[in-house]
Amino acid sequence: MGSDKKSIIIIGCGVLGSIIADGINDKQMKHYEISAVYDRQQLQAEKLAKRLGGQKSVVS
Repeated sequence: MGSDKKSIIIIGCGVLGSIIADGINDKQMKHYEISAVYDRQQLQAEKLAKRLGGQKSVVS
């Protein structure tokens, strides 16, 4: 992570959280990067983290 980027945690990995995460991950928001994902259903968080490149922390 570059020092000029702000770190974001996605809370909620459903439809809306996934859309937001995809926008950030596709570099549409150049000053932000996803550092972790969280969902009450851990499987949802794991699926999104994997889809985003698998290098995101899954918070449970």
